[in-house]
Amino acid sequence: MARRIRIMDYANEWHDTGIDVEDDVVRISIEVITGDHVATFCFSNGLCETVDSCFDRLHDYHDGKVVIYDKDEGIDLLDQYDKIEETYDIFDLEGADDNRFYSVFSEWLGL
Repeated sequence: MARRIRIMDYANEWHDTGIDVEDDVVRISIEVITGDHVATFCFSNGLCETVDSCFDRLHDYHDGKVVIYDKDEGIDLLDQYDKIEETYDIFDLEGADDNRFYSVFSEWLGL
């Protein structure tokens, strides 16, 4: 059975990417831009495809990123990713790079 990949937008709504893991996917990274998940799928033939969960954001704040699947590196966080409930929960996944300004600023202030 094919495993369809979904991505989340800033309003915590899931969107189907139309891509299955079985489609020769070797790596999936998720970048969070202003709360929207943008997935980059890399395939065994060397090509990559990007799917954005939103097409009408006003600003592009790069909140962070995480690799949720990498066949060569043995990374498979797909089950954990499917269980997140809010867009920023992605930063609880192993290896996530959280660049959100308010979190960095709060840490700097000691909040």
